[in-house]
Amino acid sequence: AKINIACLQECRGKKEGVWVFNKFIVAASKADNRGSYGCEVWINRSIPIGTYCDKKVFVSKNDVSIAHKCHRFLVVRVVAGPFSFAVISAHAPHFDKYKITETIEWHKMFAAIVRKSIDKFKYVIVGFDCITTFGIKNSGAMVGNVSVGTVSKHSGDVSNIYSDVHLCFNSSIPRYV
Repeated sequence: AKINIACLQECRGKKEGVWVFNKFIVAASKADNRGSYGCEVWINRSIPIGTYCDKKVFVSKNDVSIAHKCHRFLVVRVVAGPFSFAVISAHAPHFDKYKITETIEWHKMFAAIVRKSIDKFKYVIVGFDCITTFGIKNSGAMVGNVSVGTVSKHSGDVSNIYSDVHLCFNSSIPRYV
């Protein structure tokens, strides 16, 4: 596999923690009590994350720890040789299934976690199912065009929440990538 790091959402796993599966180190948060959600970060052990003093540096299971977890997001800390960074996998709640205020508050809380991770680790990779369709006019503060389908009613609110965190939202729908 040529994938170095993958952030997965809605994994619905029954266990949490860090383990090895084939060529990957898997860090996971478990699903909620109904068996929904759960996030994972997969890191390839066979692809170096960098070179230091002319030696390739690979990530091992002992280099990976969970900094914060719940069924909707996972913050993983990686320290391998001189390299340290965080990887965040997250799945936002739907606006149509939850109260608008609660969903906006979830985004504010998650933005604060991303900001704290950036302050602590400097380098942060975020894989995020934002459950929001942005239009061009409200994605201008972010790099990447994520204009897909009908613009979500609250996409401007979400865009404003993340603008100071400098998250880059890119479409994951193949015809827009």
